[in-house]
Amino acid sequence: MKKQAVAKRNIITLGMALLGLFALTTCRMDSDSAPPSRIEQINFEQRRVNIMLGEEVSVRVNATPVDGRNNETIQWSLSQNGIIELNSQSNNGVVMRGLNPGQAVIIARSANVTAYLEVVVEGGIFIGTPHIMVGEPVLEIVEGQMRHVQVNLFGGSVLDNFHFEYTLEEGRDHIRIDTTGNSM
Repeated sequence: MKKQAVAKRNIITLGMALLGLFALTTCRMDSDSAPPSRIEQINFEQRRVNIMLGEEVSVRVNATPVDGRNNETIQWSLSQNGIIELNSQSNNGVVMRGLNPGQAVIIARSANVTAYLEVVVEGGIFIGTPHIMVGEPVLEIVEGQMRHVQVNLFGGSVLDNFHFEYTLEEGRDHIRIDTTGNSM
């Protein structure tokens, strides 16, 4: 009977030892498993992009490692709103459209990395018909006094200057600016 009690105790001790060893092995395996991969680097294909007003351009990024790209999402933002808009944002790139002339920076951000791309939007408001603007539409001067007046031609080129005629009206002592078939 004594031998049976000793054998029973040995079996219980051996079972507890095996159970403890199994628990330690399982815990060790959990601590060795690697955390999900993160994006370690984001690179734009270009450092600076020039686009025209209203133009849409696709900009690609290379996020590495590939596993990180699958586990994390790149967040997109702008340094200044109103110059460009961002569409179709993904971990592979973004589509941008020029809204107004100026400069803005696209910011691509992951948990550990940030990358920047400078964007310049060129162009301006198109004015189809040349017209003249005068800083002072009415100017009074004393007789005999000399005064310089500057007028600006908008929406055209230097070649359009001959379309406008500057004359002194007879009997009225003032200068009139007329067009020669163009709007003013």
